[in-house]
Amino acid sequence: MNGDAPRPPRGLPFLLLALFVPLGLAALLFWLGGEYGRWNGLRDETDKSFERRVLLIDILSQLRAAESSQRGYVITQDPEFTARYGEWHTGIEQAFARADRLYRDVPEQRAGFTGLHKLARAKIAEMDEVLRLYSTQGPEVARKRVTNGAGKRLMARLQHQLDMVIRDEQRMGDTRAAAYRNRTDTLQRVMWILVAISSLSLAIALLGLWRQRLSQYQIELRGYAAAQRNETIL
Repeated sequence: MNGDAPRPPRGLPFLLLALFVPLGLAALLFWLGGEYGRWNGLRDETDKSFERRVLLIDILSQLRAAESSQRGYVITQDPEFTARYGEWHTGIEQAFARADRLYRDVPEQRAGFTGLHKLARAKIAEMDEVLRLYSTQGPEVARKRVTNGAGKRLMARLQHQLDMVIRDEQRMGDTRAAAYRNRTDTLQRVMWILVAISSLSLAIALLGLWRQRLSQYQIELRGYAAAQRNETIL
C-alpha cells in the first residue's frame, strides 16, 4: 500500500513569524524609548529641584549681606557700605527673577516661593526705609529703627519660610529620586527578562536544528547502509 503523498510546506506560519519578529522588536524599541524619555525627565526634575534649593539659599545669603551693608553704613557712615548694599539689592532682584522662572514649572511649590518672595520684598523695603530715615532725619532715627527689632523679626520669618520651601523641595526631590530608582530597577528587570527569553529562544532553535541535523544524518546513514547491501548483493 502506497503512503500518502507528501504535503507541500505551509507558508502562513513562516509569514506570521516573519511579521511577528520585526513588530515585536519595534514595539520593544518604542517602549524602551518611552522609558528612556521618562527616565531623563525624572533626572532633569531632580536636577532642577536641587538648582532651586541652591538658588533660594543663595538669595537668603545675599539678603543677610545686604542687611550687614545697610547696618554698617548706619553705624559707620562709610559710603562704601551703601555701594555694596546697592550691589546686593540688584543681585537679589536678579536672583528672584531667575527663581520665578524656575518655579513656573512647579505650581505645587509656587505658593511657598511666593510667600518667600513677599517676605523678601518686605525685608528690602524695611532696609530701604532705614536708609531713607538716615538721609532725611539723621543717623539717630535710623539707628532707633534698626534697634527696634523689626528687621530681625523679618529675617527670622524669612528663614522659617525658606526652611519650609527647602523641606518641600527635599520631599519632592526624594519622591522623584525614588521614582527614578524604580524606573531604573524596572528597566533592568525587563532587560534580564528579555535576555532570558532570547537565550531560551536560541536554545530551542539550536535544539530544533540539532534534531533536524540528527534526522538528516539518520536518513543518510540508512541510505548508506542500503547502498552497501546493494553493493554486496551485486
